[in-house]
Amino acid sequence: ALDDRPVMSIKISMTADEDMLTIREQVADYVATRAMPPGYDLKTWDDYSKPARNRLDLLSRNGVYGLFLVFGVLSLFLDPRLAFWVALGIPVSVFGTCGVMLAAGATLNIYSMFAFVMALGIVVDDAIVIAENVYAHRLRGRTALEAAVDGTIEVAPAVINSVLTSVITFLPLAYVSGQTGKEIGMMPLGLTAMLLISLAQGLFVLPCHLARSRLPGLPEDVPGFQQAVQRAIDRFVDRIYTPVLRWTLAHPAVLLAGSLSSLLVTAGLFYGGFTPFVAKPKLDWAFLYTYIEYPKGTPTSTIDAATKRLEQTFREVEEEDLRGDDGNRPSLVQTRFRSVGYHNQLDNMRGEIYIGFEPGQFFAQKSSREVIAKWRERAGDFPGAERIVFWGINDTAGGRAIELDLLGHDIDEIESVSDQIKQRLASYDGVYDIRDSRGPGKWEMKLSLKPVAESLGVSLDQLARTVRSAYHGVEAMRLQRGRHEVKLMVRYPRHQRRSLHQLNDLHIRTADGSEVPLRELAEVTVERGYDDILRIDQRRAITITADIDQEQANATEVIADLRGEFLNELLDTHSRVTARWEGQQKETRESVSSLWFGYLLALCGMFALLTLEFRSYIQPLIVLAVIPFGFVGAVGGHLLMDQVLTLNSLFGMVTLSGIVANDSIVLIDFINRRLDAGDSLDHAVMTAGRRRLRPVVLTSITTVAAVLPLMFERNTQAQELIPMAISVSFGLIVATVWILLLVPA
Repeated sequence: ALDDRPVMSIKISMTADEDMLTIREQVADYVATRAMPPGYDLKTWDDYSKPARNRLDLLSRNGVYGLFLVFGVLSLFLDPRLAFWVALGIPVSVFGTCGVMLAAGATLNIYSMFAFVMALGIVVDDAIVIAENVYAHRLRGRTALEAAVDGTIEVAPAVINSVLTSVITFLPLAYVSGQTGKEIGMMPLGLTAMLLISLAQGLFVLPCHLARSRLPGLPEDVPGFQQAVQRAIDRFVDRIYTPVLRWTLAHPAVLLAGSLSSLLVTAGLFYGGFTPFVAKPKLDWAFLYTYIEYPKGTPTSTIDAATKRLEQTFREVEEEDLRGDDGNRPSLVQTRFRSVGYHNQLDNMRGEIYIGFEPGQFFAQKSSREVIAKWRERAGDFPGAERIVFWGINDTAGGRAIELDLLGHDIDEIESVSDQIKQRLASYDGVYDIRDSRGPGKWEMKLSLKPVAESLGVSLDQLARTVRSAYHGVEAMRLQRGRHEVKLMVRYPRHQRRSLHQLNDLHIRTADGSEVPLRELAEVTVERGYDDILRIDQRRAITITADIDQEQANATEVIADLRGEFLNELLDTHSRVTARWEGQQKETRESVSSLWFGYLLALCGMFALLTLEFRSYIQPLIVLAVIPFGFVGAVGGHLLMDQVLTLNSLFGMVTLSGIVANDSIVLIDFINRRLDAGDSLDHAVMTAGRRRLRPVVLTSITTVAAVLPLMFERNTQAQELIPMAISVSFGLIVATVWILLLVPA
């Protein structure tokens, strides 16, 4: 039943090369225009395109907010006309990247859309460096054309190399394995395309616009509010930054000790559990799903009554918790679907209830876990039911929080190990829905030969064939009935196949031709069979699964404790049983290992590229040495924002590495140019720090501004991306401080 009305359900699927939103629009048009007889309606439900559309709308909205913030920051630090030409590169890069992704056959998902949002601040970095340098030349009295040409050429090598290093650091995301890798694989393509397009725009198009724009040629021509901002920056540089930089240059050992201390504290926070790691955090669900399962042979009416009782208890929870405070607001529930045997499996003894909500709206008022807990408590016990499962549905990949395969050849031994592991899991707080893949099947009669059978020449195979022939029948002939053949089966009449007594009286022919009742040749036992038989690598297997309430427990800690002394001793005792972790643990292990391997290769590529640029082995190491401090900020940001570290946090840290390296490259390049001009090392370092502070800070602020709206988004659809935004923003803020202090030192 759908919303208390009988229903016939049609499932509409799509192939890998079809567009979900297009299919949804076509279905919606058909439902809206199709005329139905009186009393019948067409209605769409279980619409998985709705979360996708909400996420796209969410990221588009945050992208617009980020764009205005970026433009506002640029206008604050730069001349408005300069800021306009710099910001113009954003839509050019976005539209150009859309064309590249279309040509490459790439699709838009949550990660590729996030790449667009984050790139709003990144793509202007090279344009900021070029425009700020042109602006500085113009304020020194150069003509607009001279300032555009000389200012661009001066920083072009550093800008090109900084973009290339960013591209290199994005590449590991393209080779992350597992289902997560398939989802995030579009992100590095989008980021790379946007950076390369913005680089071309910054080197060739932007200087043309700046050469023809009416930029101020003298400091006094700068607008008044920008003069105030510039005076504030100058005071900060003169009174705070310059004394601090001079002190760090005089005491590099203190700076180094502080740097190492911050890294050690960060490692302590992580390994001490203050910032726990959860591969896939539990998000508030867009759908709730409950099923109750009975043994094979249970009357459908019993299952239907139990399912209706479950639905009624949910309605009680709905009336109490899922309406407005005054009770007059409409329910937040959009869809209720109840069925018995909905999946059309043979002898399905399952009753199911599906509750759908508006994604992003429902759990802003009530936690999904609170609703599930109250529903489970209100439902109570169901005598005779094998299991009752309450869980939520979202589109997070990776499987269950805990999933363990037990493999062996003796199914009884595997079942014994499984029961002991489930008992252990039940002892942990916050672990729920503990179950295994075993399911009792139909009642079966099992035959085992008595010793006398062998002396009479009766084998188990002969016995089984005789019983099968009597009860199932033997094909005697085939009759032609029109175009079809009909099998004619010979077997005992129905009234002789109804009881165990009649089976025991079945006569079996012995080797000497005599006939003996089955009861004298075999023992007949009645027991339940298996619902299904699972085999992995040609061995019998049982899969144990469980979920974690992340407010009470951490899956990584539970599994680490389980894999310790308890599981080792258990498997030593049952040496013929082996265990293999699956689900989120396997997904996390594969994703993290492939990510770090690709990241190490990317760091080697960055080192090689920077060595060619700087013609030095020391300066590339200085650039790479600043990257860990981005991780310091990322971990601290998660702690400050009360967020756990996730796989998306790691993806954000990898992306952050290229951004952090960019500012270091520009700063070191300026120092090298001052040294080539004949300055002493101390003077070159001080000059570079003072002159490059504004573009370094400005590029960091624009990147943070781009992801800032998303970081404080409270819509449930954004929760998966918030850890990535935290890694980028807080990591960049902390790394910028170290760039301005550690690199010169």
